Amino acid sequence: MTDQQLKARIAAALTGVVNPRLGRDVISAGMVADVAVSPAGEVTIAFVLGAEDPGTLVRDARRAVQQVEGVTAVRVDVKAGAAAPPAA
Repeated sequence: MTDQQLKARIAAALTGVVNPRLGRDVISAGMVADVAVSPAGEVTIAFVLGAEDPGTLVRDARRAVQQVEGVTAVRVDVKAGAAAPPAA
């Protein structure tokens, strides 16, 4: 499996993680700033978390990515971000 294929599977898994404050998944909400994949299947995610976002989103994102075939380890680097406007 190529890095691009694995990244696509990771993105698909992360669309299942919904920010309840925004009512959108973490990908479409712009909360995943970057995904890096090593040849050994180690994944590092740059995750933007606003002050009003539930911290459980980080755990949920990690769990979702751990379930992806080909992923051997997951690291989530949390970055403080400005709070996104609530869903209309």
